[in-house]
Amino acid sequence: MCVSVFRLLGIMARRWLCSIIVILTMFLNIVTVKAERHNRDSLVQLLKERDQLEVAHSMLRNYKAKLMKSPFSDHTNNMGPPVWVGESPPNVLNGQDFFWEPKMNETFTDGPVKRTGHSHHINRLVRSRNEPLSEEICKTNRYWKQINETRDIYGQEVRIVHSSDYRQFAFVYECIREGEPCSGISEQLQSTCEMRPGWANMLHVKLTALDTSLAPQWGYVAVPHHCACRIYPRVNPFIP
Repeated sequence: MCVSVFRLLGIMARRWLCSIIVILTMFLNIVTVKAERHNRDSLVQLLKERDQLEVAHSMLRNYKAKLMKSPFSDHTNNMGPPVWVGESPPNVLNGQDFFWEPKMNETFTDGPVKRTGHSHHINRLVRSRNEPLSEEICKTNRYWKQINETRDIYGQEVRIVHSSDYRQFAFVYECIREGEPCSGISEQLQSTCEMRPGWANMLHVKLTALDTSLAPQWGYVAVPHHCACRIYPRVNPFIP
């Protein structure tokens, strides 16, 4: 009789504990979803405010007008990657025209220089044109990317402001094989391709201070800028 009672109490206790766990899990999920929804809808509410929407739209429109007058030469872009404002990114396959690169490939090599009929092997750089460039040690993908969320120069999370007619794009260089070894590096060294940020001037709001009365502001934010190769010695160079 006593054994049956204890078994019954044990079963009821386990069921009670399971019910509490289920209720707590559901409560935590609801709280998390509501917090994420509030964080996402806060910016939407910001842009739904008529005054703030007009401010953001006007700021983006004025910036677009500057770009159309003198593309990518505005002083706000000199410190970082180019930024484009419009309904879609520019119809450009590479960033050559936007970085004022030379029209033909140029490399520098060590070679002999003839002087008064004689060949003098001196240690100087000689420019040679139309020669293929060497392979990248960390291959990159270059394209116009719409930036949505990133961080500012102070490390604070920000959200980039877009309107129905104007979206913001940055010309980025992203690692194709981030985290993998670099090409052409000695086997006695370890190497890793790593993404490094650049700083682009974009219209944004801070996620930590979302407020329906807070106007968007221009400022430098992090965007993928280049793929660098980190090199460091192996602990034992004889172990691959």
